[in-house]
Amino acid sequence: MAFQFLGLLPAKNEFRWVLLEGSAEDGFVVPAHKKVAVPEFGTREQELSWVYTNVLESVGKMAIDFACVVQGALNATNNTDAVLHRAQVEGVILAALGAIKADVCLIKKAGIVTKFGLKRGSSVGDIPQLQAIRGDNGMPKHFDEALAAALFVTRQGSLVSTP
Repeated sequence: MAFQFLGLLPAKNEFRWVLLEGSAEDGFVVPAHKKVAVPEFGTREQELSWVYTNVLESVGKMAIDFACVVQGALNATNNTDAVLHRAQVEGVILAALGAIKADVCLIKKAGIVTKFGLKRGSSVGDIPQLQAIRGDNGMPKHFDEALAAALFVTRQGSLVSTP
């Protein structure tokens, strides 16, 4: 049985998503991926409203089974405007995914490589399965973290078991 997994990477004024389709047994393909730039509307509220609507409209049309959002770091030493704006985009994406009743997990950006059995300090691009999928689909490297999030959710046995 083939599933559809969505990996999302929020950023300050954009987000990237990768749709991954397939199963561990049959392999995975990427039928779609996109970098979405948030237009400047003059107010942050309008920009975030646009993100919400865009996620509802684009992801709502997909038949995703599970989604995973890459969660950035927020702590007392790095709360710059860019980090806080990224956190806002992340929150709005999570709200939109909740509105369409998607099953969602979070993966911390700093811990992605260790979730795949690699040592800290390794690059997300070092994940072997990711390299093969990206190469087969001609995807640029800047989608690696979103693709890793989609791959991560495929590894969550309790989430992807069939009834």
